[in-house]
Amino acid sequence: MLLCLTMKKCAGLLLGAVTLLAEEKVDLTAVHRIRTEAFQNSKVMDHAFYLTDVYGPRLTGSPGLKAAAEWAVRQFTAWGLANTRLEKWGPFGRGWSQVKFSAHLKEPQYAPLIGFARPWSPGTNGPVSGDPILAPIRTEADMGRYKGKLKDAPRELPMHSTAEARVYTEQDLEKETMALLPSQNSYASGAMGGGPQPFRGGPGGPGRAGNQQPQIPGQEPGQPFNPEAMRRFRNRLNQFLVDEGVLVVATAGGRADGGTVRATAAGSQDEKSTLPPPSVALTPEHYNRIVRLLDKKIPVTLEFDIQNKFHEDAKDAFNVSAELPGGDKRDEVVMLGAHLDSWTGGTGATDNGAGSAVVMEAIRILKATELKPRRTVRVGLWTGEEQGLLGSRAYVKEHFADRETMELKPEHSKVAGYFNLDNGSGKIRGVYLQSNDMVRPIFEAWLSPFKDLGATTITIRNTGGTDHQSFDAVGLPGFQFVQDPLEYSTRTHHTNMDVFDRLQKPDLAQAAAVMASFVYHTAIRDEPLPRKPLPKPQPTSGKKEDIEFSKVGDVSLKLDAWVPQGEGPFPAAIVVHGGGWQNGDKQTYVKPLFEPLTGGQFAWFTINYRLSPQYKHPAAVEDVERAVEYVRKYAARFKVDPNRIALIGESAGGHLVAMVGARNRPESKVQAVVPFYGVHDIEARAVARKEVSKNVQQLLGVSDLSPKSLKVMREASPITYVKAGMPPFLFIHGTKDESVPFDQSTRMCDKMKETGNLCEVFTVEDAPHGVDNWEKNPAFTKYKVKMIEWLKATLK
Repeated sequence: MLLCLTMKKCAGLLLGAVTLLAEEKVDLTAVHRIRTEAFQNSKVMDHAFYLTDVYGPRLTGSPGLKAAAEWAVRQFTAWGLANTRLEKWGPFGRGWSQVKFSAHLKEPQYAPLIGFARPWSPGTNGPVSGDPILAPIRTEADMGRYKGKLKDAPRELPMHSTAEARVYTEQDLEKETMALLPSQNSYASGAMGGGPQPFRGGPGGPGRAGNQQPQIPGQEPGQPFNPEAMRRFRNRLNQFLVDEGVLVVATAGGRADGGTVRATAAGSQDEKSTLPPPSVALTPEHYNRIVRLLDKKIPVTLEFDIQNKFHEDAKDAFNVSAELPGGDKRDEVVMLGAHLDSWTGGTGATDNGAGSAVVMEAIRILKATELKPRRTVRVGLWTGEEQGLLGSRAYVKEHFADRETMELKPEHSKVAGYFNLDNGSGKIRGVYLQSNDMVRPIFEAWLSPFKDLGATTITIRNTGGTDHQSFDAVGLPGFQFVQDPLEYSTRTHHTNMDVFDRLQKPDLAQAAAVMASFVYHTAIRDEPLPRKPLPKPQPTSGKKEDIEFSKVGDVSLKLDAWVPQGEGPFPAAIVVHGGGWQNGDKQTYVKPLFEPLTGGQFAWFTINYRLSPQYKHPAAVEDVERAVEYVRKYAARFKVDPNRIALIGESAGGHLVAMVGARNRPESKVQAVVPFYGVHDIEARAVARKEVSKNVQQLLGVSDLSPKSLKVMREASPITYVKAGMPPFLFIHGTKDESVPFDQSTRMCDKMKETGNLCEVFTVEDAPHGVDNWEKNPAFTKYKVKMIEWLKATLK
């Protein structure tokens, strides 16, 4: 607080404060050397040539990307940089590359078709031809409703009466400097139209290149983009198309025309996802001709010959890294980066060979000018950006912090700043502050020597959809530059026209000079760039696999988690598989439970536990309790309400969750338990059978009905521990269960009611043992509605 005794004195103090803010040092000698090297000895187009013409396209997991990365490492090494390497991250999944593409209209008149194969779709195994059927499928209902019967209208293509390329005017830039009201949700994106837009089909997906946002298949109109819903819909659609025997799927190539085709993936790198049929994107003019012919019922024959290759050896991916060592502050780092990967329609020139070439040129300039940065300057060329900022996120998590937990690593405090370039070939016009007004006077000073080159704009707004977000997400000062859009939105973004010829040498040289200067001045400051307050943990939605929740001796116990879309906190369910206590894992037997829990907006977890006969009771019970403790401890990471957790188990898992619920220990206390056909009185079951089952023998280490053995069975039975204060139970059991008698559930519930506990038995008439078996009969699956309704009422 500034305390003033007189108005005159106050004015003087305020003037002094403003003057101090404006005194950010600018090394004009260094700027001169940088500009001279950038414009008189530019190598930026050489870098771009190799990244595009020689090695492009560069899909993550493809040979092209690996070759480009290895070439970049060789260049960095030749320039004398240190610690040049490929730094592995992953797993990523299967790689993919296009080997051959040939498409033809055979009837009514021959014409070649312009297009390309869409990533992660297979080839045709030689030429295939057939009659096309129009079947636009955008919802689940379309799959059953149309099956190739729906007619699709051709998209009207506008005549272009203005240039497709755009350069920002002074009025555009002035408008961008104005902070919008928070109610306008302005901080989600750059507002000028050339940068990323607020909606994207995942990073690198639909929406980035223009303002009009089309309806995306699998998405509810007007609802926030849900990438997991899109993935589920894509898998179901691909399975539907395969089941229908489709030879090739052809789509119109996005919001483009004039021979330009815009498209991304038809499948996924995830090996567990459903592969589509061979899939291609065609230029809209050619697609529209086919549509018009079919609409007039004129026979059409198409022929495709596609060879695509999957690279199963590319399970892990990598980033490229290199350093220019610093001086007295060498243990601190300034970073600059861009994503190296691309889509496959073109050669990845403006997205993002341009950014990678500029980053390489900027670090080359700093090395060639022999400037001496005090801090170490580190380059990062990221991969997996087009699939969701995967490479930069993995790097940040490995070196700096986990955005889901905000647990900081020692290197976090050593980052002075990060600068990113990823909006095409346009020159730098300014920089987004990412809501960090503390750097405004610093960046204004650093931009001032480049005013004559058109770099003047400082905007408080955020911009999204590229790798600086990975740094900003963990509280590091990460920034993306404002660039002229040129043809990025209209011609090149994710299209077959994203090639070397669309790059602009003067603009890229200017961008390299500005980036080099920003990096250098960050590296020589006395203090790192100011930081915003650390953000709260930011758990991501969707499925998370193989998370270690406990380690017992040398046994690593793992779970899979599903985190719903939205803010939360959500009620949670921990699902425990069956298998006679000796078989199965977190994905066996219980899969039918996942979909209703997902649809009911529950966070859910499915766990492994130690199996018999190697591990005897109560090992598995203790493992389930450990899982409860883990979920409660890390509830924020999974958007879970720690006071609304249920246990669900089937068969042997039903026994285990009932044991945990009956033991009701404070550290592993839950609020609801749903046992499916579990053995709740092992002693009574053995006595009724007049023998000890093999599974029980292996679980408990007893083989007879002696008093000692019966005592062991009694102590392993949930019914033994029934007492007041237990959580509510919903028992679900089929009346034709030949493995576990129906009365195991009714007797347990009766005992609970006697002690004042809440419980209910839901009867599935004529159902056998196992929810997997119930899936074959729709009448048996009514339990799903009951389970979700009961859980919602109990965990409200």
